[in-house]
Amino acid sequence: MGQDTDITMQVDTKNINKHNVDSHVTLTDNRSNKQPSKDPKNFTSQISKGKKVTWSGNAGDESDDTIQITNITKKETHEPELLQSRGKGPDSNGKYKANVKDEFIKGVEGYYIEFTINHNKHPVYRVDPKLAMEEN
Repeated sequence: MGQDTDITMQVDTKNINKHNVDSHVTLTDNRSNKQPSKDPKNFTSQISKGKKVTWSGNAGDESDDTIQITNITKKETHEPELLQSRGKGPDSNGKYKANVKDEFIKGVEGYYIEFTINHNKHPVYRVDPKLAMEEN
């Protein structure tokens, strides 16, 4: 049957800058990646056909900073496209939701998570994890 996937991004808001994003972002999900990964480029979340994916972010330090996911975009590659729709932007809590295609697609999709801190328009930070559809 599969299940929805929730991907959480923790950001070290006090030390991040445009040149060190990957070393200050930690990703986890509610599926196979429950332990935090400090390597966004090698982070792959399992998704289920016909289900939803939700991305959210929070400050990984003890600050009151907020993280807003501003966009989820597929990398410009020949990799398969696993998401049916990517939503129209974040909800009021800064979360971003997308629908997974209804049929099984083999392969890995690279994509970008774009986000801001404290609702500032700039700078926009970006990490590039991956999605893979589980066989069921």
